Amino acid sequence: MAVTHDVFLSYSAQDKGVVSDLAARLRDRGLRVWFDDWEIAPGDSVPARIEAGLEGSAVLVLCMSQGAFASPWASLESQTFRFRDPLNRDRRFIPLRLDDTSPPGSLGQFLAVDWRVPSKVAVDQLVRACSASPPALPTAPELDRLVHRSVVSLGHTDWVRSVAYHPDGTHALSGADDNTLRVWDLATGTCERVLEDHTGGVNSVAYHPDGTHALSGADDNTLRVWDLATGTCERVLEGHTGTVLSVAYHPDGTHGEDHVEPRRLDH
Repeated sequence: MAVTHDVFLSYSAQDKGVVSDLAARLRDRGLRVWFDDWEIAPGDSVPARIEAGLEGSAVLVLCMSQGAFASPWASLESQTFRFRDPLNRDRRFIPLRLDDTSPPGSLGQFLAVDWRVPSKVAVDQLVRACSASPPALPTAPELDRLVHRSVVSLGHTDWVRSVAYHPDGTHALSGADDNTLRVWDLATGTCERVLEDHTGGVNSVAYHPDGTHALSGADDNTLRVWDLATGTCERVLEGHTGTVLSVAYHPDGTHGEDHVEPRRLDH
């Protein structure tokens, strides 16, 4: 589907006044903005119009607030996935903070634009982010080199379930069904460290905001906190009775958040 809008604004009805002002500011700066008041007419199918707007937009701006996160996270996650998928180079995802509410799940890893106090600086930052061109696709030689590197640097012995970038972009962390986490040097493609302590497949990994520690969740129903300088497990967080599917750090690095597979009752 052809791109018809530069920006899709996703928000809670509780924040309509703030977002209406934001939409006008972005439109005045030359962006084609999908804002429901401007796009949905009486008699329209609301879900159909929203889906068409999402499909035809290049950037999703998620206006994050207590009201926005009051809706089920699963619904919000499915709406934003096409924009958060790193393989979808024609889409971009930009979170926008309207209040002090902490983002749930994997949203915590994205750098947000601060709109708690609207300002020209924040508008400029948002316009630049929405107007940025997608990165160029790799050339054939670069693609060959990347493919070759991915083969020679293979370290996990089972399915890789989760990866995360280090905050400075120089390293990556992966978790796999072989019960390990691995730290990768992205410049050389080599595995620098193997973190072993889980007794089940690792489903999710996250870097601490300062990059010194990591958090993981696994099939052994635990979360583990890792010191990346030594490769040791500093703490085991127990209490769940089901598989830990995802983990995330609080933005200030003091707390973690997780999502657990619901237990099934067999009849």
